Amino acid sequence: MISVSNIAALSFFLVSLCIVATFVVGQFFSFLVFFVLILAVIVFIWSGGRFKGRFNLELLLCFFCLLSSVFSYRFGSYGGFYLSSFMFLSFLFSLTFYSISFSESYFLVGAHKAIKVVFLLYLSYLIFCFVLKGVGPLSADDYLAIGSRNMVSAVLIYLQIIYSIIFFYRFSSVPVLTPIITFIVCLFLFGRSGILISGIWLAVSIFYRVSEKKYSVSAFLILAFFVIFAISDVPDTAFHYLILETKFRHGFESNRMEMWVEYFLSIDILSFFVGQSYDLSPSIEIYGGGSPHSSFINGHHFMGFPYLVLIALMFFRSVFFAFFNGFFVFIGFFLLVFRAGFDVIAMPGLFSVFVFLAYFLCFSSVSCKCKNHFSVVSAQGHLPGQRIIGLSSAQKHE
Repeated sequence: MISVSNIAALSFFLVSLCIVATFVVGQFFSFLVFFVLILAVIVFIWSGGRFKGRFNLELLLCFFCLLSSVFSYRFGSYGGFYLSSFMFLSFLFSLTFYSISFSESYFLVGAHKAIKVVFLLYLSYLIFCFVLKGVGPLSADDYLAIGSRNMVSAVLIYLQIIYSIIFFYRFSSVPVLTPIITFIVCLFLFGRSGILISGIWLAVSIFYRVSEKKYSVSAFLILAFFVIFAISDVPDTAFHYLILETKFRHGFESNRMEMWVEYFLSIDILSFFVGQSYDLSPSIEIYGGGSPHSSFINGHHFMGFPYLVLIALMFFRSVFFAFFNGFFVFIGFFLLVFRAGFDVIAMPGLFSVFVFLAYFLCFSSVSCKCKNHFSVVSAQGHLPGQRIIGLSSAQKHE
């Protein structure tokens, strides 16, 4: 008999795989994601599952976003209703994941394996593209069926962060090898947001690993590497590469900034509550082809005030609980949301599932004590029902 945890892990695998396939192959797979989300939630409720946690206000706001988007027809499209429906289903699916992790001890094992496979498949695809299509800004723009090189790094970052978070909850530790690989790949994709966010996540992962007393060997090797790096001429070469070869040579000025400023300036009292049309922001059509390249602007455009309240509530609640349950997952959640500000990719978007999942996991604690109090936890801080696995097992699975 197939257990609930196996069904949930399989659903998570299919959702993650189809999300990546949407960007790599085409839009058709996004409908498969929609279908799997609906089916997984129905199966969970039908099997007698009960949602855990006190997230009624977030659920209500997601529902109001759905209702508000019904009126997006005034912009000549029902795309807003589809996006808000997807966000609502992503909320329920992620809450299902969170709830099952409390009662099914084997679920985190399956979820970890699922996201690891999807991450390695996408990483293998990027290596294949490097070899077949070449490395460079122009070459990277052709890697995906949907999106430019910025989206290439965005997909990798979302997979990396959610992989690290699930790894964290399974092993009470964090991986370092995969963040290093992710950062190196983002360097070769030449995008500012990809390099910045993957670099921050790598630094957080290294800091957390060094803070673990039982990882003294790993900490020593990491510190030795950075000492050698610092006294060599590599930093000068790296600085030259970042400034002259990537988009950092343009600073932080971009067409995106012009689109965002123009949209904000077009908002009046009425549009603040119901959303503003892009007709008053011609730069969005000129530079973005009708896309503001920001999930936040797109979300407000279609869903109005309820969307803004939802984002603000999620941020402030997660910050508050981070002081009790640790900052590692919160930083991951924050970076996922931050990355959504530079492309229409999550909240609303396909990766809303990962954002909501990281948000819910901010409310759980893990038994992992660190120096410098980077994570505030208790000796009994593991998830109820979670199978605690030794540190050697964590190293083995990294």
